[in-house]
Amino acid sequence: MSHPLPPRDPTGLRMKSIAAAALNRMTVFLTKLAGILLIVGGASLTIACSDHISDHSGTSSGIGAAFQVSCSPSSVTARQTSHCSAHARNGRDAGSTVTWSTSAGHIDSTGRFTAPSVSNPTAVTITATAQQDRAHSSAVAVRIDPIVLAYNVLPITVDGGPPGTPRTVGDGLFTSVQVCMPGSSTQCQTIDHVLIDTGSVGLRLLSAARGGELSLPLPRQATADSHSLVECFPWMDGFAWGPVAVADLYLGGETASSIPIQIIAPADAPAIPRSCSDAGHDTGDLSSLGAHGILGIGPFLQDCGETCSQQAYDLYYACPGATCVATAVSTAQQLQNPVALFANDNNGVIVDLPAMPDAGPATISGSLIFGIGTQDNNTLSDAPVVYLGGSLAGGGIPFFSGRTLYVAIEHQSTPAGKGPYWAMH
Repeated sequence: MSHPLPPRDPTGLRMKSIAAAALNRMTVFLTKLAGILLIVGGASLTIACSDHISDHSGTSSGIGAAFQVSCSPSSVTARQTSHCSAHARNGRDAGSTVTWSTSAGHIDSTGRFTAPSVSNPTAVTITATAQQDRAHSSAVAVRIDPIVLAYNVLPITVDGGPPGTPRTVGDGLFTSVQVCMPGSSTQCQTIDHVLIDTGSVGLRLLSAARGGELSLPLPRQATADSHSLVECFPWMDGFAWGPVAVADLYLGGETASSIPIQIIAPADAPAIPRSCSDAGHDTGDLSSLGAHGILGIGPFLQDCGETCSQQAYDLYYACPGATCVATAVSTAQQLQNPVALFANDNNGVIVDLPAMPDAGPATISGSLIFGIGTQDNNTLSDAPVVYLGGSLAGGGIPFFSGRTLYVAIEHQSTPAGKGPYWAMH
């Protein structure tokens, strides 16, 4: 008869069971602890990621931002537009929840960016700022390249005038011109903020003596009697007084050589006669003129024409000394329309300005294009042509942002016939 085996040592078995249970509990604890550490580590990683959004699409994102910014195209030339957008991390459009700003140029509330004029390639920063939390923003850079202008194009700008001038009138249309001593390529001066005027003819520059920039000692024009020739130019509700001088004028790539111009208010200007001062107040200083000069590009060849060559009017004066008297003056000695003296592109001008947004920028840039129908960049549109008589009633031809104005010079042939006329589209 067999007997069952005696039971094993219950104490040893119990100790092993306790050890195994303890080991299992430790394993579970360490596993849970590892899980907690993993979760904590994941939270830290998430926080770290929320401090900087990695950008794999080529756009730039700001610290703490919940969206990304991109602009298309990312490279434009001056005056071109780029459309910028903001998207949340989930891809949804966030454009309506941000406020747009730019380091240069103009951007509207929809993200439409208009590039500024630049002389060298420039990076402009476009920034979108969260409307609910302005501490969150994202930015992207847009490259701006300068416009390569044709030689018959002169850059123009609409702004408030030279720095420091009072804003007594609205913004004006300005450009820069270069004048040189006749026949010289080294004795030259570039004058900025010269006002473009479609109601007058000829170049007039304010002297440095009265706040202008012109200091070049240009040779003076004389009458047939060798007296100093001085002009009393009616301007706005006043006049500009100063001698007629001769200069070589450069506008863009075009040249008008030995052209009569007026120097407004030089230090040695003769006393203003009563017949001139009766025209109103003296505009012969920077504050009154609001510009460093006036470039008259109206539709006529001279500022007075045959009328002043046959009879003395209170426009040109002969000044043998301290006393000046009105005098007749030949058309060749009068202030000339510089465009008509160009070798080419001499039949008129085109004023081309982009549209300005309702809440527009402080300045807009455009082009003054010389010639009508003489090159690919100055073809005449199908806009109706308005032919003019011998004068401009109302003082000038209006121009508007977003429109193109054509001004044809008298007796000059164009695709629409001879000037003077104007057209707009």
